[in-house]
Amino acid sequence: MDIIVYATGFFAYSNMKKALTFQVYGMAGRNLNSEWEQEVVSYKGIIVSGYPNYFKVNGPNTGTGHSSQISYMETMVNYTVKAIESLWRSI
Repeated sequence: MDIIVYATGFFAYSNMKKALTFQVYGMAGRNLNSEWEQEVVSYKGIIVSGYPNYFKVNGPNTGTGHSSQISYMETMVNYTVKAIESLWRSI
């Protein structure tokens, strides 16, 4: 029996609290770090409800595990740019 171990040394964090090395505050004083201790949720891995100025590339549940992240990152950045442009036009 052969066994292949593919170990890259890359740490894929399972706890988003460890990934946030700074405090993120949202509307009405909400704290993302505290909220993500309970449940890690985001829209398309990019934005979080109640945090209108916080955009994250490769946020929760975005890792494919089997291919390059480049195309996903490009899509996330394009989404972020369009969201900011939309907000800017509404001012």
